[in-house]
Amino acid sequence: MDGSTVGFALTRFEAVAGGRLEVEGTWSGVRGMRFVRPALVVHAAAGERTLLAVLEHKPWPAEDGRPWRAAFPWDGGALDPADAELAVAPSVVVPLAAPDPGAAADPQVVLRHRLAEAEERARRLEAEVGFLRRERDGMVAPDLVERRRAAVDTEHAAAQAALLAERDAAATARRAALAERDEARAERDAARSDRDAAQAQRDSALRELADRERQAQGSAQRREAALQERDVARREREEIAERQRAVERETETVARERERVAAQLEDARGELRSAEVERDHALSRPAGVVPRPAGPQRAHAADAVRADWAARIAAIVGVLVLLVLAITFLKAF
Repeated sequence: MDGSTVGFALTRFEAVAGGRLEVEGTWSGVRGMRFVRPALVVHAAAGERTLLAVLEHKPWPAEDGRPWRAAFPWDGGALDPADAELAVAPSVVVPLAAPDPGAAADPQVVLRHRLAEAEERARRLEAEVGFLRRERDGMVAPDLVERRRAAVDTEHAAAQAALLAERDAAATARRAALAERDEARAERDAARSDRDAAQAQRDSALRELADRERQAQGSAQRREAALQERDVARREREEIAERQRAVERETETVARERERVAAQLEDARGELRSAEVERDHALSRPAGVVPRPAGPQRAHAADAVRADWAARIAAIVGVLVLLVLAITFLKAF
């Protein structure tokens, strides 16, 4: 019968006086099934222990929904049901604690329980063989004893073969489980290495991104400073161009004024030469000659000449002053 449909609802799991561990509960899915001597498999830190039930509750009837009880020898104090499993037939091994939803049965645990059941069956058959041998020795129905002994021997041989098969299957399952464990560990180590490498790449990418952001921020700041410097340079260039245009205008004005002053100076020089000629002519006259009185018109003309010379000299001085000021202004630029 398939043990995957069998269920056991634990109602009591307690260590009691007298060195016993009592298990109570109800079965489901066991109709028509015959239980062998129950075994309790305890998983402890020191290793795995298999406890056979005491005979107090024999034959441990398998009935759906009816209270069921078994007691096991125990001297270890309180025990967590999650650390124990109950085996009542070669194919029926149930955990006492409620399993997690979706949890798969461990094939090694099933094989261990089957192995324990086979060993128990072998011990029971050996006990029956011993009983039959004692009966045979007492000459009690020799033919019946012989037939019973032959049947027991046959069953014993089958149990031994089953036991060996169970052991081989358990060893094979254990090797497969170890191989799966080693493979899982290798995959876990590889996953950790990949995770560490991914984290290192992520950290490197974050550092590179931070560096690029700092560089971009620095470039933006430098660009802003360059734009400000460009604007300042443009304003300075415009101011310089405006000053150059003003200087050019002043230069043109000074040039025109210089030309005008040069023309006036040239006129003054001409008049001065004329005056010098007149002076030389007057000085070249013989001594003692009294010049004829010039008369009112000549005196008036002399006064006009002197006034004109005074105006010209004043104009020349003014022009020279303006020229000096213009040259000083140009040097300042």
